[in-house]
Amino acid sequence: MVTRAIALNLWMTEVLKPDLAKKIVRLLLDAFMDTEDRRALLSNQNKLVVVQTVIQSISRVSESSAKEYEGCKFYKETFENPLLEKLKEHYRCEASKMLQELSIPQYIEKVVAKLDEESKWSAIIIPNRSTVYVKNVFMEHFVQNSSMDQILSEGVRMIEEERVDDHDDFYKILKEILQRGKLAIIH
Repeated sequence: MVTRAIALNLWMTEVLKPDLAKKIVRLLLDAFMDTEDRRALLSNQNKLVVVQTVIQSISRVSESSAKEYEGCKFYKETFENPLLEKLKEHYRCEASKMLQELSIPQYIEKVVAKLDEESKWSAIIIPNRSTVYVKNVFMEHFVQNSSMDQILSEGVRMIEEERVDDHDDFYKILKEILQRGKLAIIH
């Protein structure tokens, strides 16, 4: 057990030195933001295993660190926080662009599809504890206050007009909103 702790500490301090870790994470994040890079990564099992192993090594060092707080702090500072910050910017820009280009029913449909895609992607690549944060960041930017009113108004119209084909996507978005407590009462 002592040998494992020493090995993990050496891995964290010597192999994953802050400069090297930052470079690795920057390369990973750039690939995460590019849809073509994602598809290429998912289609190449060897590259996917390398990416998963690197991220898992950062996570495992954190989980198994002799000093639990420092390990978690290392993972959060090295990987999770930069990932979430990069995703915030990416999602904000993408949501804004989609809102300008699409009608609200089309936007809802795209958001539901993208949420599913992002959930699958993050489940493959990052540790489970981070996937919840990714989903929260996604919902924050794609179903934010400025678009929530439009989405809810459109949902009411869908129901009133009995547009059954659109109901499923609306209810998926509504469920996500309610799970986050962003909507107290529906009129």
